Parts: sequence; structure tokens; C-alpha cells
Amino acid sequence: MEGLEGDAPERGAQLVDKAVSLNPAFPMWSARIFTYAYFMAGRYEDALRMLDRLAPENYGRKHWVMRSGALAALGRTEEANVSVTDALRRFPNLTVEGFVNIPGFNEAERQRLIETMRLAAFPDCAKAEELAKIKKCASP
Repeated sequence: MEGLEGDAPERGAQLVDKAVSLNPAFPMWSARIFTYAYFMAGRYEDALRMLDRLAPENYGRKHWVMRSGALAALGRTEEANVSVTDALRRFPNLTVEGFVNIPGFNEAERQRLIETMRLAAFPDCAKAEELAKIKKCASP
């Protein structure tokens, strides 16, 4: 996830555009990567289009965060609310604080996630035990 500073998010999205144009029948697994590139570039409609290629049963936390955040950023508030509810049903401890502190995000990515997760109305604060798990993951 590192390395999406400066104009890199838009460059990543452009590379996805190129990959899709070269192979419109791209493998399903690549939709996950393409979603992330579009989301971090602020291309929320494109991110949602990629997510729609995946079954929600196969979404991880990151995919629910991106779906909810993209919907909220596009002003699709009711859909974002439903998405957040679905996300929290599957991941009850999913919060802005807990998610953005997972190791691997750079500062630009964290800011994009904070902004969109708050727009989507994810809970802000993580429980102490969740933060302790994150700190253990980050330890060498």
C-alpha cells in the first residue's frame, strides 16, 4: 500500500484504465486491486464499478470501507448507510481509528480513508482491545 503519494494515485488509476482496455475480461481477483487504485485516486464511480464485479459475500473489511466511503463521497447517503450497516454486521469492531491504524497505509491513504469513512458515518473510535491487537501486528 505504500507509495501512493503525490500524483501516484491518479497514475495508478490510469494504469488500471490501460490494463482494462487491454483485457476487458480481466481475472476477477484483479478487480480487488483495481478497486483500491480507483478509490485512492478519488475515482469513486470506477471503484464501485469494480466492486460490483465481486460478490459482497467475498468482501473483506477493506472492500466494505471502500464501498461505503465511495457511496458517501458521491452523495449516495442512503446507500452508504446500508453499506455501513452491512459492514458492521460482518465486522462489528470496524471503526475509523482501528482501520486507518492498520500497518501499511501511508499518510495520504490514511487521510483518504478517514475522510470517506467519516462521510459514511463509520464509528470513529476503536476499543482499547482492538488497538492493542493492531499494535501487536505492527511489532517486529
